[in-house]
Amino acid sequence: TRTTIEKTGKAARDDATALGKAIIAAERELIDLIQPEEQRLVALIEAEELRRAEALRAAREEEERRAQAIRDTFARVRSLPDLAGTGPVENIPALLAEAQALLDKHDHLPADMHAAARYEANVAITGIKAAKDRREREAADAAELAQLRAERAERERRALANQAEAARAAQVVANNALPEDEDDDDLPPGHAPVKLSNPVSIPAAVTVPLGRVLPLLRAARAALELLQAHGLGEEPAALDLASSIREADRG
Repeated sequence: TRTTIEKTGKAARDDATALGKAIIAAERELIDLIQPEEQRLVALIEAEELRRAEALRAAREEEERRAQAIRDTFARVRSLPDLAGTGPVENIPALLAEAQALLDKHDHLPADMHAAARYEANVAITGIKAAKDRREREAADAAELAQLRAERAERERRALANQAEAARAAQVVANNALPEDEDDDDLPPGHAPVKLSNPVSIPAAVTVPLGRVLPLLRAARAALELLQAHGLGEEPAALDLASSIREADRG
């Protein structure tokens, strides 16, 4: 009957509800049992993934540092010839030693870079030596040029000094010569008064009265002594003056 069916259905539903509650309780119990271990394993997995990521990043950074060190090594050795050509000369031996050190020891580089390191070191050594030779030649040329300029300046100074001494000697001769307006009655007929065209020499072809020759000789000797006292006795003006005095003495 209907009531029997309802009772049977209700009884079945009650059994199903009780079973569902039992299943839910068992589920919660199992979850409570498994969840801590699951969380521990998840944490371990995440930590391992983080460790691997950090190790990979560190490895990449180390590789980049190593690659940069290799680039810096080659850039440095390639710059050595320029430094030798433009930097202080006293640094050239140290630059040469640095290039030689790379040629002798390059174990810090990867094996596939050893040949390239030897090549770059040899190129640098050749360039440094060429720069050293060039700068030594330039220094020698500069020293020679400075010496030539100093010698030219000394010649010019001596020439000016000679001119000044010659002018002083001429002034001595002029001061000891007779005035132009002195009486010339004792000159031979047809002879004009003697005027020195060259202050440092005595005319040889002009007849001059003895009264005039003696003062001129004294002035010439005084001028010659003045030139010799200043170390100019071998100059052309002094030699000409001495020759003229000797000729006057013989005459």
